[in-house]
Amino acid sequence: MPGLQKEYDVIVVGGGGVNGLACAAYLQKAGLKVAVFERRDEVGTFCSTEELMHPGVKVNIHASFIVAHISPAFEELELRRFGYEPLTSSEWGRFHPFKDKSAVLWHSWDLRKQVEAWSRLSRKDGETLAKLANYLAPHWSDIAQTLMYSNPKPENMERVLHILDGCAVIPKGFQDMTGIEMADLMWEDERIKVALLTGAIEGAAEPWEKGTGLTACILRVFWGAVFGVPYTAKGGSHGLPHALARCFVHYGGSLFQGCPVGKIIVENNEAKGVVLSKNAIYPDAEVHAKRGVVSNLTVQPTFIDLVGLDKLSPEAARGVKMYEYDGQVLFTTYWVLNEAPQWPGYPPEIARGFGFNFGEESISDIFRLQNDLIRGKLPDPPIASGGNCQGYCMADPTQAPPGQFTVMSWCDVPYDLRRYGGPQAWDDLRENYADKVEDLLN
Repeated sequence: MPGLQKEYDVIVVGGGGVNGLACAAYLQKAGLKVAVFERRDEVGTFCSTEELMHPGVKVNIHASFIVAHISPAFEELELRRFGYEPLTSSEWGRFHPFKDKSAVLWHSWDLRKQVEAWSRLSRKDGETLAKLANYLAPHWSDIAQTLMYSNPKPENMERVLHILDGCAVIPKGFQDMTGIEMADLMWEDERIKVALLTGAIEGAAEPWEKGTGLTACILRVFWGAVFGVPYTAKGGSHGLPHALARCFVHYGGSLFQGCPVGKIIVENNEAKGVVLSKNAIYPDAEVHAKRGVVSNLTVQPTFIDLVGLDKLSPEAARGVKMYEYDGQVLFTTYWVLNEAPQWPGYPPEIARGFGFNFGEESISDIFRLQNDLIRGKLPDPPIASGGNCQGYCMADPTQAPPGQFTVMSWCDVPYDLRRYGGPQAWDDLRENYADKVEDLLN
């Protein structure tokens, strides 16, 4: 790979996320000259794997349900060729256990088995699931393409809503309902309602908000069978960004790690390049972009720290300053075990199930979570609805030495903790709160 040049067609700021690396790989493969500048010494900050606990135990500390194989990028960027290998621990990808030893199960590819499992909890809900699946089966490719791989235009959503309106088991006017309201109308068993609503929270759709019925009661119903959730990448989550980086470099891209960007150069309302930080391997270097600059950072670091609010209209600057980061904050607890998790008395399918949520036993727990988050209060007992996982090492034994396993949980919490003294209070509270998470899981 050549050294730093003075000019590229496109500059990508940040190689920490999958989006920036995928964008860079596509542009480079299309024939443009692209440079990626990443602050850390390794790409994939938000899809990372590190040995933080026991030697040889790989810990996936950020995004960790890796499903890039359902994306067009899997084939178009030849990700398997560059080292990305998706693995799952079981045909039963997801489950939600309850204290009465029952569980709501999701099958990863066979909806008939999922119907059978749900029918054991509620015959009526099993029939509803079968009718919903049979109606939507011919439309799933169209729905997935429209929702996930097309430009977000109003007419696209109207097209999906028109398809769904034709299904007899979907309540009329569902697009204006909260997820909780729609779950009450559509499903009978409280456990199925709770598991679906918890899944919506995991997907960052708060089910007490209007318009979340689609996510909670339709998309989350087909968690694995349609959207392929969940999997891990062989070797850990960082296998995905590393594959994207290899693809990018293979096609001639220039990847600079240890190079934080200090400023985005803006002239006449256009991004013209970047100035690297004084702490970069190339300190204070000025690099120009002929076609544009892509930022893989979030809103405030991009426009406050790198662009400058003075370069924005007053309306845009106001929007940037008001941008809300507290929508979903996850408290992470990790365990290293000497045996696989044991679930005595539960349905046997969950023994090797990949991921699960726990702590929500009834819809009242969902209202409790809403109330605590609004008030800035730590949910007690905790509610683990962020996408917990026991399947990393079951799916991929290379992620721990023989005889060791990992379990990870994510609990929804407020971050600021104003009632406890501010964000710095986490240093004093975290061990005690982690104990409460462990007690709940036990």
